[in-house]
Amino acid sequence: MSMIVHNNMSAVRTLNLLNQNSSLLQQSLERVSSGQKINSAKDDAASFAISEKMREQIRSLDQDTQNIQNASSLIKVAEGAVSSTVDILKTIKEKAIDAANDTNTDSDRATIQKEIDQFMDQVNDNALVTFNGKYLIDGSTSEVIEGGGGAVDEDARDFIIKGLASDWVQSALSLINDSFGLTFDSTTNVDNLTPGVTDISVAFENDASSGNLAYVTHWSSSGNKASKLQLTVNMAYYNNIDTTNENGYDTVSKQTYLDRVLAHEFTHAAMAANIADFDKLPKWFKEGGSAELVHGVDDSRAVTMKNLLNDPTTLKKVLDGDETAENTGDNAYAAGYMIMRYMLKETVDDTNNAINSPVDVVKTLMKELANTSGSASDFDAAISKATGGNGSTGGIFNSKSDLITKFMNVVNNPGNNSSGNAYDLTSLTVASSTSTSDGEVLTFAPTSVIAFMKDKFGIDTQYFGAYNGTQTYDSDTGAVTGSDAGGSATAHDAEGIVPESNFANWALPTGATSLISGLTVHWSDGLTTDISSDGNSFTYGELVMTEKKLTMQTGTKANQATNIGFYDMRTQSMGTQSLINASKSIDTDTGVYDAGYFVKQDDENKFKSLANNGNKMTDAQKEWLETLQNAQNKTLDDISVTTKKDANIAIRVIDGAIDYALNQQTDIGSYLQRFDYTGSNVTTMSENIQSAESTIRDTDMAKEMTNFTKNNVLVQAAQSMLAQANQSSSAVLSLLQ
Repeated sequence: MSMIVHNNMSAVRTLNLLNQNSSLLQQSLERVSSGQKINSAKDDAASFAISEKMREQIRSLDQDTQNIQNASSLIKVAEGAVSSTVDILKTIKEKAIDAANDTNTDSDRATIQKEIDQFMDQVNDNALVTFNGKYLIDGSTSEVIEGGGGAVDEDARDFIIKGLASDWVQSALSLINDSFGLTFDSTTNVDNLTPGVTDISVAFENDASSGNLAYVTHWSSSGNKASKLQLTVNMAYYNNIDTTNENGYDTVSKQTYLDRVLAHEFTHAAMAANIADFDKLPKWFKEGGSAELVHGVDDSRAVTMKNLLNDPTTLKKVLDGDETAENTGDNAYAAGYMIMRYMLKETVDDTNNAINSPVDVVKTLMKELANTSGSASDFDAAISKATGGNGSTGGIFNSKSDLITKFMNVVNNPGNNSSGNAYDLTSLTVASSTSTSDGEVLTFAPTSVIAFMKDKFGIDTQYFGAYNGTQTYDSDTGAVTGSDAGGSATAHDAEGIVPESNFANWALPTGATSLISGLTVHWSDGLTTDISSDGNSFTYGELVMTEKKLTMQTGTKANQATNIGFYDMRTQSMGTQSLINASKSIDTDTGVYDAGYFVKQDDENKFKSLANNGNKMTDAQKEWLETLQNAQNKTLDDISVTTKKDANIAIRVIDGAIDYALNQQTDIGSYLQRFDYTGSNVTTMSENIQSAESTIRDTDMAKEMTNFTKNNVLVQAAQSMLAQANQSSSAVLSLLQ
């Protein structure tokens, strides 16, 4: 072995080992002192990144837990106020029941009213409860409330409001005026008559079970015109409305264009406002013979018309007012449309009178009804005068029964076509290769039911000749003002029958009401600022249309939250909704009513229990019906118990308010239950993630102490050996002695 002094390789190698051992010892000291095997990214970059993400999630979940606890506290504050309100409502009902008892005098009832007024004040005080300065049940956090349940799409709703305010109402009223001569303006109305009402409120619901695309509710007493109107649009069929289509087409439900549906419903509104005892008119006339005639249904009722023509027994039952028959599907709509088109064609084609336009026929008919009423005798006289008679004789048809008899004679004896071939009322060819607006294409055959309807009723439904995918078809919908019915030379198709002229400039109304063609449309109650879908609370008609405005962040991602809201628990908002279905009717003489006329089964059972074996409505039934009519759509602010009659109405309104408050209690209970589960879930997630993070980050102390001891011994040994290695170079000095 050579003796060198310049490079002491033994010392160098020992020094390197000493440095390595010192580094390992330092790492062990850091791990033992911190309890973590990863203290910085250099220890394990990938595991360090994963661990840091987990720590961020754990902290977020811990904050979620705090949020949930705070939310539960807020809800419990609201629960206390609502529970107090429910107790007060029970007391108010006791007082109303007391007032309804005839052992009390009017003076006693006035005293009870004072008590109730004080209770009402306390209910409103309860509604001012706050949490951290935030009002909870005063309506500022209200959730969506709809007649049919379910959420309403705000964009779709606002698009409909824009359409109503900018085009649809005006176009529908103009079409009704052109067709029937009826308006809401006495200066332009038939014979300058004054309508019973010139206001209508707009409401929305989401009820897929009702089958109603939209409907008009009207309030009227016997012998009078309507005194109140409300239009309700069923968003179950228009929540997916195409906002680029001015006609109001829903891309999912694919139902009839909304502008045509609205023309139908505003026809009901105009007739109810101008015709006393509108409800007494036959259903087939109100629906198919009037509202459908305005916009035409050649395209959408053809199949039902064919089925009825092939089943004359059912058709006759519909026209005779058989409830089961007329309420099955769209029977009343199709039957009424056919018989009216038949009446118009027969009247105009008759050369013995001077009537040459179907519009003149229906305008005369409506004029007579508006000047008299919708009673059976007045309807008979109106038919006679509209078809050239004097009210009893001389007309093509002189009564409803005369019209039905002659119409059914044509149906039962269809005869032959111009070529001498017998009509086959069972023949209807559907080509599935394409579709019209109602989803079907009907092809023409000379002896088919389509040819029969065109020949006898003037109803021109579909194609001429077998459809080959290229030829045109008769696009006129059959409206009384269109070319098929003969009201004009211009064809009115499904897109054009209700014309839109201002689509590019559609805008939301800027106030609570809009005056359109003499009709005041109420968009909201007490709203004075612009309507917009910004989450603010608006009342459309009788229904509160709002969003759940309290957002409880319960997740670790953006918008991973639970939305809650509370009803408006003030007296101005609690009460009843509709108790009677305005789309149905009742005969106020006999008490016979349409199926579904009573909204609540209990009310229907009560009405039945008050009947006798006769065919007249009893006084008890009339009183019960009057109570329902006066109680519906009322709030606690509207009630009084100063008379027995008022007390009974108040009881119904209070029942509605209690149901309303109990629904809120149920919602609050469901919120608390949900947050209990959410809190438990968040806690479990935090524990699991913390356990996973511990596996990555925490050190095994026993193992690390072993490493520490080993590295400590190695450092001391390396230090000793380095000293020995440094001594090896000193041996060279002996050579210099």
